[in-house]
Amino acid sequence: MPPAQFLLVALLITGCAASAAPQGPTPAPAQASAPPAAPTPPNSVPAKMDPSIAEAADPSVPAEANPPCQETNASILDQAAQASFKAGDFTGAARAYECAYSVEPKVERLFNLASALEQTEGRCVAAAAAFRRFVEACGACVHRQAAELRLWKLEAKCPESMVVQKDGLLLSSAVVEVEGWGTVRDGDEATARREAERDAERQAVETAAGVHIKTMMTDQSISELRDNAEKFVQEVRTRLESRAEGFVERREVLRHWRDGATFKVVMRVRVQNRALLREIVLLARQLRWARFPKVMFLVKEEYTDQQGKVTPVEEPTLQAILEGEFLARGFDLVDQAHVEKLRREEAQVFSDIIDDNNKAAKFAMERGAEYVVTGVARIRHTSFNDLHQGEHHGLAELSVRALDVSTAAVVASSKESGPSPGNCFSEADLRIRAVSRVAPGSVQGLLKSITSWWDESLRNGVPYSVKIYGIKSYRNEATKAIDLLRKIPGTKDVKERSFGGERLELDLRYTAAYGVEQLKLQILEAAARQKVFADLDVEYSSGRELNFRMRPGKGR
Repeated sequence: MPPAQFLLVALLITGCAASAAPQGPTPAPAQASAPPAAPTPPNSVPAKMDPSIAEAADPSVPAEANPPCQETNASILDQAAQASFKAGDFTGAARAYECAYSVEPKVERLFNLASALEQTEGRCVAAAAAFRRFVEACGACVHRQAAELRLWKLEAKCPESMVVQKDGLLLSSAVVEVEGWGTVRDGDEATARREAERDAERQAVETAAGVHIKTMMTDQSISELRDNAEKFVQEVRTRLESRAEGFVERREVLRHWRDGATFKVVMRVRVQNRALLREIVLLARQLRWARFPKVMFLVKEEYTDQQGKVTPVEEPTLQAILEGEFLARGFDLVDQAHVEKLRREEAQVFSDIIDDNNKAAKFAMERGAEYVVTGVARIRHTSFNDLHQGEHHGLAELSVRALDVSTAAVVASSKESGPSPGNCFSEADLRIRAVSRVAPGSVQGLLKSITSWWDESLRNGVPYSVKIYGIKSYRNEATKAIDLLRKIPGTKDVKERSFGGERLELDLRYTAAYGVEQLKLQILEAAARQKVFADLDVEYSSGRELNFRMRPGKGR
């Protein structure tokens, strides 16, 4: 097993993972049409280029030495870039391709730009960004497979180029290329190969985990982990070593060979980011003796097509994005099957719940949620074939808000709108990608606000409503019940709300280190030790509302 494996996660946390320039010959860039002339490539950076790609200009050079692109003939710029590439001037080639793309944004120029950046020392992150943008834009074009292959190699050689998130949303998977080792014992190469493959899978998962952990260490909501980083990393490694295969979505053996008593394989492994991050978050909870809140999503989505027909969307894209992001960060989702059934079968009731904060909070609390996120997405088709490429255009309008179900208080709300991407070639594609483009800002804002609200609850205690029915005497029973609750471990505060009609109502704050089920059991156990409450039993419970009844028995 490679010794470097044991240092991988720690290195990523401290930011010490060294970037490695891609090795080996690079295929010639895709040829863009150009006239015979080959002028000297311009020393410029296009103003319109994506900031994750357009970094060719030297920041140490005064701004006037790197003026915006002046050449308006994209074909001439292409030829200049090709001449620079052949001459080994990859920085000049990248600048020229950037200029050409800003003048005339043809997708093949992104491939050419990425090829030039790939050969430029210290530009692996920008090269990976250019390849990703090319893959996204080109569809089923001729260079897609080559671009994906080179992107995977860049991510393996240059870990910091790996994208875990895009536009604020967690990507579903990441591809890592790694080398695994196995020991040949008694000439058994087959067993050694399986060992090497498992080793490679484990390394790939640890690499992706290291990226997540590094991000988590800067998250203020779990700042406690930074004080105990070594223990946390070890906990993650121990768990992942036994479960690595569960996070592997796809694997491919690229090379294998025997080196003395060691069998080695090079594998390309696709790791499930969402499942992996959820596992890490769960471990973080255990380390902090904490839990995350239970969340319910109530989302409706409507699409207006070219003919102006409005259709409810059965599987809302916004719902999928919300669920994926909250699940990935360890939140528990509540009763979504019931929500889906209600949306399909009782559309008007569902819509009324979403539009009324009190109804939404009550509906979610009755099903055990502590927070409810309501959302409405409306996507409208606006035009077709504007660029004469058979593309569809549209506008997405999103409205989301998060409520604390115990009070129906609005924790966060957001309204976002924006156009669809430019390369949607069907209405279904338009609907999905328009929401995916606009949603990140709202989703990240909700996550941040709910986490902040929950952290406040961690400090002050989560509020619960406790009602005890059958209390006949305030002096002999009600005061003793209040005292009993105050002595329960984890209770922050108990305040009387009302007493009358043999019913005692209390507001209780309870540390988030435990859930409602634990609180309920602790109350019953404490009651059983006192004669007057020996027959106390649960009447019913819902969300953060606990109801008990004093039963007639030997205790009274």
